[in-house]
Amino acid sequence: MGKRKTAIERVEEVREAHVVSPLPPGFPGWKDHDSMVVSSENEINGILRRVPKGYVVTLDDVRTHLARRYQADIACPVSTAIYSNTVAKAAVEREARGEDDITPFWRMLRPGGKLNEKFPGGIEAQKARLEAEGFTVVQQRKQCVVADYQNYQFKLDE
Repeated sequence: MGKRKTAIERVEEVREAHVVSPLPPGFPGWKDHDSMVVSSENEINGILRRVPKGYVVTLDDVRTHLARRYQADIACPVSTAIYSNTVAKAAVEREARGEDDITPFWRMLRPGGKLNEKFPGGIEAQKARLEAEGFTVVQQRKQCVVADYQNYQFKLDE
């Protein structure tokens, strides 16, 4: 059995996105959509590196951007979330090596402006990074969210 790849190695691997069409019967949303794009860690990394300090994006923003880019009805919600977590892990691996220019994964929020408990260090680490950039994180129905996140959403398609 081969050596398991690090998150950095997975992010650096260039793989082409592919569009699945038609969606297989039984796949979530298969009755509502004809096509779905499956991206890559490398592409998600590139998208998140574009988000400047003072701005955030949501997972849904990224999925919408990918779907438009590949002229698909939707972007795969599962792979996009998994690849986003891999990008976050790779950034933390790079940071541990002493690299300064890491992908700002903490600027990606879950739908509704919620913080992502699956990012390295969990909600507390993401909260600390966002607050260090001037964002206000508040408790909302047992969830941590960026206050007024809509006012700081970066437009990926512009």
